Amino acid sequence: MHRLGLLVSASPSVNSPLAEHEWWLADLSHTLEMPSVTLYNWIKRGWVQGRQLPEKPYHWVVWADDVELERLRNHRHLPVGEVLRQRWNGEVPLIAQKPKPPIDFH
Repeated sequence: MHRLGLLVSASPSVNSPLAEHEWWLADLSHTLEMPSVTLYNWIKRGWVQGRQLPEKPYHWVVWADDVELERLRNHRHLPVGEVLRQRWNGEVPLIAQKPKPPIDFH
């Protein structure tokens, strides 16, 4: 499991520092007091801007400024079915309305 990267929960020790408003996935999930797997799921759904490093062990870097942190905190505290309720009502879910990261993030 460790070789597959399933047991990694701490910040990676990578030589290149992160840019402004960039977070390691584990650090951001810890700051938001949520499981890393949930934040990863949000990245895969397109609700959060993240990129995977090209070298092993392929850690994830997530973009989040103060506005984005507040948006993620607010979504974290919503009831479980809120996204489905918004879609049912023909609305675009609030979590899908994300701020734009810097152009050079990807």
